[in-house]
Amino acid sequence: MEITIKNTDGNIIFKYDCEDNTIKKTIKKAVSKNVSLNKADLSDVNLRGIKLYHADLSDANLSGSNLSKTNLAKANFEGANLKNADLQYSILNRTSFIGADLAGVNFRGSEIRNADFTKANLAKAIFKESDLREANFTKAYLGDADFRFTCLSYTNFENSNLIFADFDHANLCKASLNNADLFKANLYGADLSNTDFRYAKFNGADLSCTNLS
Repeated sequence: MEITIKNTDGNIIFKYDCEDNTIKKTIKKAVSKNVSLNKADLSDVNLRGIKLYHADLSDANLSGSNLSKTNLAKANFEGANLKNADLQYSILNRTSFIGADLAGVNFRGSEIRNADFTKANLAKAIFKESDLREANFTKAYLGDADFRFTCLSYTNFENSNLIFADFDHANLCKASLNNADLFKANLYGADLSNTDFRYAKFNGADLSCTNLS
């Protein structure tokens, strides 16, 4: 069965024919042949468990797709649309999400070290229990984001919008919140030891039981 991958303009990027073919098999074959999936339309597809290490998915449409338990380390999602996608329990170390639309994405329990979310839209994104050490959220929008019980040590939130974000018992040791807006953010029980708060705004934020040593 032949399956084609088209871009957001409707043009064919890649096609593959084999017995018992699936979209997952077709994407894996495209990546194995170093085919760029730039601007690929992969919305609402089930890619659970796929390995796309170092794949180019810049400006692709993956909105609503199931990418849980995937290995997407060092992949490129710059400018991509992943609204409401499921990325739970995935490996996303050193992955680039610069300028991506990640509103409502569920990253729960994922390994996302050194990932780059610069200028990304992460409204209502869920990072609960994830490892985000040394990630970069410079100038990102993170309104209502869920960081409960998340490891955020050495993470950079400079100039980011964190209004109503939930950091309940998160580890922000040595993170940078320089010039970040934390209006009504929940930092209850968070570890803020050696965190950089220069010019940060905490209007209405809950700092109860935090470690500020």
